[in-house]
Amino acid sequence: MVPTEAHTLDWNSDEGSGFVSIHGRDIFVSVRGPPRRPGQPVVICEAGRGCTSYIWSAVQLQAGKFVRIFAYDRAGMGRSQPGPSPRKAAVAAQDLSDLLDSANISGPYVLVCHSYGGILAREFLHIRNDDVAGIIFVDTITERYSSDEPLPMAEFGAVLGNLDFWEISGLAKRQSLSPVDWELSLKMWPRDRETFAAEAGAVTISEQELAGKNQFDGQVMGNRPLVVIKGNATQEFLAVLNAGEAAGNGTASQRAILREYTKTSEATRERHQREQLKLSTNSRYVVAQHGYHSVQVSEPELVVAEIETMLRRLESIGTA
Repeated sequence: MVPTEAHTLDWNSDEGSGFVSIHGRDIFVSVRGPPRRPGQPVVICEAGRGCTSYIWSAVQLQAGKFVRIFAYDRAGMGRSQPGPSPRKAAVAAQDLSDLLDSANISGPYVLVCHSYGGILAREFLHIRNDDVAGIIFVDTITERYSSDEPLPMAEFGAVLGNLDFWEISGLAKRQSLSPVDWELSLKMWPRDRETFAAEAGAVTISEQELAGKNQFDGQVMGNRPLVVIKGNATQEFLAVLNAGEAAGNGTASQRAILREYTKTSEATRERHQREQLKLSTNSRYVVAQHGYHSVQVSEPELVVAEIETMLRRLESIGTA
């Protein structure tokens, strides 16, 4: 979408994109879908680390046929201006809350989050619990990630070398974005590395802060609907390992460390993701057919179907 001046958009009825100012910073927002009826849930998409709102464009395009759906670039990502440091999840969640208030986009919200976005969504749940009608976790990480079995990034980077991750993983062929959106999402990455690094540097403290809220024990969502969509990041790591080994990238020790990681990583990720089901008594677990970590890119129709199903569930209990 071509950005429009923010003041020309009614975020509850118009379609398009523009900027919303929070604390003197311009944050990029895009929206699709029919005009909102009073009390009707809206969908808010939260991307993972290193990703912009483009990553949701296929989901927005399809889901926008039946629901109002928003995506945005976090501070310092894509077209949004930088925010203060440290870039902790709690800070980003407060930014989202302020953004929605500034744009006059009230709840109820259905949160759809990917990867690290799952931690941000749960911090948002902490500060706006009453406004969250449901959550869809798309291959998300949790507060257990860094302390349990994190990806060995140094070894992964060495084995990848100068190879094209998107081509090697197969996602470039499988992805369902428009050619323009896919190209733009790739072009954003080099300029977003500083923010990616800032968020990466704050992951551990973000996980510790979230863990301290004991959301699993408290079952903080009650009986509100929750869905966990499980992808498969390990198949991408294995593809990198095999291609990197063939290219002679990394040392034998680095390749061995990465290979050892792939033997148990997906079981660990599944255990983490299933634990999120404890947040609600009304939860379900779905496995993506084609794997991949970015399910919203490889299988947007699955994410859209889960959005539609959740809206029907909300309507049945009088929330939609």
